[in-house]
Amino acid sequence: AELLHSLLPGQPTPTAVLALLLLTEARRPARLDDAGDVVTLDLQDRSLWNQELITRGVTLLNDSLERSARQADAYQLQAAIAAEHARVPSYPATDWREIVRLYDLLVEVSPSPAADLARVVAIAETGEVGTALELLDAIPPSSRRHAVRAELLARTKRYAEAVNELDQALAVAPPNH
Repeated sequence: AELLHSLLPGQPTPTAVLALLLLTEARRPARLDDAGDVVTLDLQDRSLWNQELITRGVTLLNDSLERSARQADAYQLQAAIAAEHARVPSYPATDWREIVRLYDLLVEVSPSPAADLARVVAIAETGEVGTALELLDAIPPSSRRHAVRAELLARTKRYAEAVNELDQALAVAPPNH
């Protein structure tokens, strides 16, 4: 990405790809605990996030958006979502409505089941768990969709249904995951 950006410095897409990678890499030190287990975003120690990479990623994203007359492509939108997470000091401070807005744009520009699922999660984080559960029905079944549904059902105290969804998630999960 660095090489591509250096070869095409005025192009918005390579700049956005580099911004996305930097913003993603900035959070890497907090993604695993000492035992090597995944630490979810809400539990990550943000003091471990690399602020220099975040600053550079945001700067590159802004440059990319200016060069595209603020007509964002999929990479710019993904980088904007990552930047939105990176800019706040804590998980509760996250502007979930802005995250939803960015995912709305992403699914319009580059539709995919992964983007749809992430959008549903963001909607649930705004407090609209019922709406999120309804929206899950339009997403093709996968282990991740079942896991998200299980989490949302548990939030609404529908524990038996949540257990069933977890069983389904495990049944369709690829081996070793």
